[in-house]
Amino acid sequence: MTTNTCKNKNCGCRDTGLTTPAPCSCDVVTCPPPSACPETFDDCCIIHTGDPIVNMGIETGDPLCVILQKIAIYTTINKECVTSPDLCKRSPVNFQTTNVTTTSVSLYWNAIVVPSVTVTYDVEYSTDNITWTSSISSTNTATITGLTPNTKYYVRVTIGCDGNYGCKSVTISFTTKPLTV
Repeated sequence: MTTNTCKNKNCGCRDTGLTTPAPCSCDVVTCPPPSACPETFDDCCIIHTGDPIVNMGIETGDPLCVILQKIAIYTTINKECVTSPDLCKRSPVNFQTTNVTTTSVSLYWNAIVVPSVTVTYDVEYSTDNITWTSSISSTNTATITGLTPNTKYYVRVTIGCDGNYGCKSVTISFTTKPLTV
């Protein structure tokens, strides 16, 4: 059996409750590849350890989910959304669901800090990926409630600086859990 040098902490799929939806800061140990995950994947054990890939905004230490989101944004939305020196013009990354229930979902993404600027986030959800319902969050987490059980939803988030919103994140989907009898 082969093992990977990786980081191991309650940072993702090893805990299906996803109780630590924050960027991983784990002790380095030897562990097997992460298990499959129904809501997101464990990005703690897979990180970029090479030199930065400047033209795609990929930094040393970026987790796999951040790398994949940056590539998707760079190639399908706008490369400026991952490479702009102005953080307010970038897309949020590390966007993920952290808890899906029958009627709600919790979301997480990497926060940005811009001195002397009020940063908010426009969180949107949709059942058809066309018509969106929007709410504003002042933190890098959000919980959407009042959802329909056993329904597929799409979610995305946009960074806003002093009320000016820029690039959207990748759009991710999830399905609420069915009602149990």
